[in-house]
Amino acid sequence: MGCRSGSTLRPATSSPCSPKNWSDPVDLAALQVEGPFFLELFAGKAGISEAVLLQGVPILPPVDIVISDMVAAPVDIVDWKFWNKILSVVMAGLVFFLHCGTPCNTFTSARKNDGGPPPLRSALEPMGLQDLSVDNWALVFLGNIFLLRTAEACRLVFDLGGNFSIANPLLSLMWQTTVMQQLISETRALALDFDQCAFGAPSVKPTRLVCSTDLLDDVCVRCPGDHYHVQLKGKVRDPRTGKLIFRTKAAQIYPWALCATLAMDISMLYRDALAHLRPSFGLTTPAADRKRELGSSPSRHCLESSVGWLSAKAGGR
Repeated sequence: MGCRSGSTLRPATSSPCSPKNWSDPVDLAALQVEGPFFLELFAGKAGISEAVLLQGVPILPPVDIVISDMVAAPVDIVDWKFWNKILSVVMAGLVFFLHCGTPCNTFTSARKNDGGPPPLRSALEPMGLQDLSVDNWALVFLGNIFLLRTAEACRLVFDLGGNFSIANPLLSLMWQTTVMQQLISETRALALDFDQCAFGAPSVKPTRLVCSTDLLDDVCVRCPGDHYHVQLKGKVRDPRTGKLIFRTKAAQIYPWALCATLAMDISMLYRDALAHLRPSFGLTTPAADRKRELGSSPSRHCLESSVGWLSAKAGGR
């Protein structure tokens, strides 16, 4: 299910990325001059990074374990040395927006006892079922590390004044974990639900984007019901490798229209983080619609009503 992002467009020939890839040394002082940056973890084809870059917003190298047009060198988030490098950049306040396409392969509700990959989790045991085989428990353990890395990075970015988003299928069991529920509660994050077919995906792909800002709510579009959907069942041949893969894996790449929509909103945050609040700050409500003129004293009636209410409350004690 769509947890990664990608596009059919070529990346820009020049990039404000610094460093060019994560194998290069990180110069925090230099990054302070160039930033702040957009950063994408579990980026897949890194379509969101590409779209953000095309908006003229500086990005850090997208992070994924598989090389692609936008991922120059593979990196493993499980590698503690590399993860410390990411945290050092985040803790320096250099990331204004973090997107995590956290892998959903062990959290997906598409796993059923139907001859395909078996369930590894449940709503009652979202961190892993009991009595799993050694191989399946290793998969669950890896998925839990991805979850913890996601929550740690998002919380750090948020605490330092930035914003984050996390994508997973709408029915992903990741949303049921205590780790994710605590992150959502403590950051007051919003659940933005949408169907990826509304952005050009061949299947419906109901998706949830947990986000710390409501500025990305442009994505909340459901299927218009005017097109055919490919069912995410069975296997297809990967055009890149020629190997058979499950349709759910092939459907992990975001449609370009979705990447572009997110990129425009992220670009607005980069250029003016308070733009969506400006009408409130400016009090643009017509004066005639206000209860009283801005800066004026409360009316005699309002004062008398307030005094009467307080007296009634006091008398009832």
